Amino acid sequence: KDMSGTPEAQLRSVVYVCSDLHVGSSTQRNAQGPREYDFGEKACARLQTLVKKVLEDVAPSKTLVFNGDFIDTWTQPHNERPKPLDELFNEAPCHVAVRNEIVSLLEAGVRVVYLQGNHDANLYELGSEGVTKLILGEQAKGSRHRIQLEQYPFWYLVDGVPEGCRVVIGHGHQPDMYNWKSEYDSHQYPAGYYLTRLYATGDYTALLGWKQKLGGIFFSGRIAEELEGVLNSGLKCLVDKHYVKEIDDNDSDDGHCAFVMPDGSKKSMRKVLAEFSAPALPEPQRADASLFDLPHFVRILPDCVQNLLTGPAASYSLDNFAQRQLEPSKCPTALVLGHTHEKRLQRMLKDKDCVYANSGRIQEPDGSFVEIKITDKSVILSTYSLTDDNRAVFEKKEELKPATR
Repeated sequence: KDMSGTPEAQLRSVVYVCSDLHVGSSTQRNAQGPREYDFGEKACARLQTLVKKVLEDVAPSKTLVFNGDFIDTWTQPHNERPKPLDELFNEAPCHVAVRNEIVSLLEAGVRVVYLQGNHDANLYELGSEGVTKLILGEQAKGSRHRIQLEQYPFWYLVDGVPEGCRVVIGHGHQPDMYNWKSEYDSHQYPAGYYLTRLYATGDYTALLGWKQKLGGIFFSGRIAEELEGVLNSGLKCLVDKHYVKEIDDNDSDDGHCAFVMPDGSKKSMRKVLAEFSAPALPEPQRADASLFDLPHFVRILPDCVQNLLTGPAASYSLDNFAQRQLEPSKCPTALVLGHTHEKRLQRMLKDKDCVYANSGRIQEPDGSFVEIKITDKSVILSTYSLTDDNRAVFEKKEELKPATR
């Protein structure tokens, strides 16, 4: 079969890349309502369509790369302590179906690679054996049933490509502003972890009129829009746990909103945050705090927000990140990322003949993945969409050839 436009090309292998399944991700838009899971039956059907295509492929060697955010640890309720990873995965809808699909790949001799994203970054501590046991459960049966976990620095270099070109896969989250970590963050969780947990469980109706300022920082533009509900929800945590009685939009000594304390007195937002994060806070109040470590979170929040607004990550663009990663390349290189949930396939740096692809995500409305065909002459990258009627539809392709000497 002619894979590269030249009859003599021989197919060596194929690598499929999908990302951002977010198994276990859930939101609760109303405090009294049920939690709604993002990865449900429709998303599972799309994964099954991808697995079917992988199994039917005739390539001598086959690999499926889960390119980050396979499991989602960032959307657990802010008023509960995080669940262990095995409990989180086993409670997710369709987790058995996901497990069975991966087992079918391993049984057929397909290599399964797990790359970390930001929503599942803590999985690296488990290693390949631990991740295999977590996802496959009792179906993990020795060396054949093994998921390969790529460790830090989160890049997977595809092997078997023609000499003189390179294919690199990674989630692409590292420079995102939400993955910046405060110097005070002893737990090494990025700002986005806290903000996402609040966002995913927030009851926004109580504080819609609140004018936000935090530590004197004014919010503006896109950041204000995204963080408005998050910060409202975070402050409402203080009310929920009875540390403060209520929030008063209209009365404050320093121009910020004021907190009405249980004894009827009023304190400024700055003073309450400072006291709430103080080490001397009585243990019962610490134990009752939302977000499992809210005193710590409130302490780092102004620092996090300052970086979100003014730090270098505030101008983050995955296209720019891809270009920066490709610029040092000394040979034609393909870079496949995820993270943004938006599929892409385009040429970059024409003088170096590089290609940037993004595998998008499995979930609706635009399920997608990337296929990488490797021959002895070239590498062909293709994007596919996953339809509601369980079809994988080809969209476009780009070919990467070794540089001529």
